[in-house]
Amino acid sequence: MSFFALCLGRVLLALFFLITVLHEVMNWGEVEQVLLTALTNWMNVYYNYPVITSFLIELSSWASILLAVGVGLKMIGGIFLAFGWYPRLGAFALILCLLPSTFLLHDFWHLQGVQRQLHTFEFLKDMGLLGGLFIVLGAKSLIGKGSD
Repeated sequence: MSFFALCLGRVLLALFFLITVLHEVMNWGEVEQVLLTALTNWMNVYYNYPVITSFLIELSSWASILLAVGVGLKMIGGIFLAFGWYPRLGAFALILCLLPSTFLLHDFWHLQGVQRQLHTFEFLKDMGLLGGLFIVLGAKSLIGKGSD
């Protein structure tokens, strides 16, 4: 039973990221605009801090590349995790992508009303996914090649 549970858990966790990759590739321009909007929102919040603002402006000029790196990490990490090929490495790749994007895109503490509620739930969902990925990262064996 534990073999089945571990395999199913790995696949379900990976499936979230692999479906996200499909969505992002099929809607590249729209997803890039969401990223640029999030960076602009952060610039508006920290406009009194020139170092942070200039960093965010620089990130904005790299939006396409950041998006491509994120999609690549999710695709590689999702495949590794789903098929049990170095699942800990896959989890690490997914954490590298999910951790910064969660804080960048779901900054509920800057929002009000319904938007705050929606982004709070999205933030908490991502924290749950990160929790699952950290469990994979810390597990000794996950019934896959290279898991030790």
